[in-house]
Amino acid sequence: IGDLARLEEPVLRAKFGKHGAMLFRAVRGLDDGPVRRPDEQEKAKSVGNGMTFAHNLTTLEEVHAAVMRLCESVGARLRRTGEKCRGVQVTIKDPQFRVIDRQQQLERPTNVTQELYRAALQIIERNWAVGAEKPIRLITVTAINLAEAGEEQLCLFADPKREKLEQVRDRLNEKFGKGAVKPASLLQNYEIK
Repeated sequence: IGDLARLEEPVLRAKFGKHGAMLFRAVRGLDDGPVRRPDEQEKAKSVGNGMTFAHNLTTLEEVHAAVMRLCESVGARLRRTGEKCRGVQVTIKDPQFRVIDRQQQLERPTNVTQELYRAALQIIERNWAVGAEKPIRLITVTAINLAEAGEEQLCLFADPKREKLEQVRDRLNEKFGKGAVKPASLLQNYEIK
């Protein structure tokens, strides 16, 4: 830190690009952000979960199982904080470290795992030809454009029982351990690590 503090901002910009200006300010204790108490947290702008796999995913079954597992985690975190998302983003990385990020907006805000899963699969199927020629090494599913539950337009055709069922499942998993209750699609023998 002392070495950085001795350097001028143009030198840091030349070496680190736009992060050089941030470093210049940080090592001098310059910050325009609001002062917060330790117990105050800034509201999250997104909730996501990613997984790098021990082997390349080359079949739809492996991808479906991986996406379901990720959406389970994202949905549970949204429900725990009382939030819903208006969009889903998927990041895919192949074994050569090529990365694509794609997203789509949802018809209505949700924190229901099945709806997140459906949206994530649609994104993957539109943008990636899963197979041996295009293996996947990493998938990240992120809930974006968050809103507090109750801030959305109600839908006549929404199924409120689905969200309540998932809240019960969340409580059971908290009580008996993660994965005590999970979708049947994750009971198959697809070893996703």
